[in-house]
Amino acid sequence: GIGFGKGRTRLNNVDVHNISIETDASIYYKLTVDSNGNVVAFSHNGSKTTTTNLNLINKIGVAIKKQVKYNVAKGAPLEYQFYTIHVKAT
Repeated sequence: GIGFGKGRTRLNNVDVHNISIETDASIYYKLTVDSNGNVVAFSHNGSKTTTTNLNLINKIGVAIKKQVKYNVAKGAPLEYQFYTIHVKAT
């Protein structure tokens, strides 16, 4: 099954400096993390997120999937972790 991880530690944050951001926004993600600490999927909470720009939401989500790592928990089921990012227009 999939659970909400309480003991997982995020090892780093996403770097969005290479993404063009046209408006200030806060984006609330729900990440799915595997036992190796990799983000394997993401979704966003539309009711809390302050932008409707799906292109931006997805670009940052893909960057999170590629960059963000959590601690390894061998044998652990897939877990959900919440991740919020606040971005400023560039």
